Amino acid sequence: MWRSDQWKDYELIDCGRGEKLERWGGQMPDEVAELAKKAKFSPHTLTEEERTTVVEAARTISAQVDKALPWYKRFCCRYILGLC
Repeated sequence: MWRSDQWKDYELIDCGRGEKLERWGGQMPDEVAELAKKAKFSPHTLTEEERTTVVEAARTISAQVDKALPWYKRFCCRYILGLC
């Protein structure tokens, strides 16, 4: 197994059957996780302020992950997002 001291935000979460689940930076704040649970499991809707908080957190995490990805994975992600 290879180790790298340069990838501080990388974590191999799980692997098997030829597939890998990796984390490249971007940790979700606890407040945002609670708002996501409220939106999914509660009959209540999010207020505009809560929605803005979640959207800003998603943009911040997206930027962190984009910076943490190697150039070839960044290119693939941007290409796929461009197709949508």
